[in-house]
Amino acid sequence: MKGALKSRREELRMTQKAMAELLGVSQQTVARWETTDQIPNKHLKDVVVKLGMSISDFLKGEAAPKTVPTMEFPDAPFGALHLMVGDHELSYPTGWSQVAELFESLSSEFLPMRSWLLFETLDHRVVYIYTRSIDSVRWVDDAQEEMPSFEHEEVYKAASMIAVEGAPTEEELASDTYPYSREMVSKVLTFIQEKGEDEVYDWLNKTTYITQTGAIGTASVTEELIWAMDLLLTDGLEHRKFIDLTSDDETIKLLPAEKLSLVEFPYLEMATVLKRMEQEATN
Repeated sequence: MKGALKSRREELRMTQKAMAELLGVSQQTVARWETTDQIPNKHLKDVVVKLGMSISDFLKGEAAPKTVPTMEFPDAPFGALHLMVGDHELSYPTGWSQVAELFESLSSEFLPMRSWLLFETLDHRVVYIYTRSIDSVRWVDDAQEEMPSFEHEEVYKAASMIAVEGAPTEEELASDTYPYSREMVSKVLTFIQEKGEDEVYDWLNKTTYITQTGAIGTASVTEELIWAMDLLLTDGLEHRKFIDLTSDDETIKLLPAEKLSLVEFPYLEMATVLKRMEQEATN
C-alpha cells in the first residue's frame, strides 16, 4: 500500500484538492493519508471506489484495472447484452470480451448436454442461461446505446448490509467503528430508494429464476443450488433432474431442470457461500 494513494492519484492526473472533493474530506486529510499511508477503514472503502480498485489490490499497491476487479471483467469496449427470453427482455452491463465466448458457443454446433451457458455481468450477477430458451441475443457498445448502470463492489457490499440492518443513526455514523462513511451511506440510501428496499434486498441476496412458462421467482443461495447449476453447466440435464429453488418463505420448492430458462445469482452472496464451502472442505 505504501504510496498507493499518491501514485494512483497522480496516475489519474488528479490534484489533492480534487481527490479531497471527491471523497468529501479536506485537502489536508488527503495529504496526511498520503504521508502516513494510514487511511481509516470507513474512508478506505470510499478511496477504492473513487480509484476504481479493489481493496486487496490497493493494499498490495497493484495497478488498478479499468473496471471493478473482483470478477473476470472485460477490458473494453463496454456495453449492454440484451436477451429475449420468452416475453422477458433482459439487459446486462458487460463488455465484448466477456460475452465473446457466449456468442461463439451460440453460433457453433454443440451437444444437447452443453445446452447451459454462463456469463458474468458488471453489476455483479452470475447468469446461467438455457440456450434453447433464448429467442434473441445482441450486444451493443456504449457508444451506440447507454448501458445499464452498475456500481463498485464496495457499494454493493454496503447496500447488502444496510438493506438488512437499515440506515445507521447519526451516532453510528460518527463512530469510528461503523464500517461506512457518511458519503457511502448517502450513496447507498439513494441506490436503495431508486430500486426499492425489497427489490434491492432480493437482488443482493437472492437467486432469481425464470421458468419456461415465463414465471419469475426467487430462491435462497445455497450450496445445493450452486452445485446443481454447476452440474447443468458441465454435464447437462440428465445428471440433475430436479433443482431445489426453495426460498426462506417456502417449505420446499423443486423444479425440473428442463423447466428452467434462466438463473441469476448475486455474485457477492454466491462468493460468500463458495468461500464457506471451501473452508468446510479444508477442515
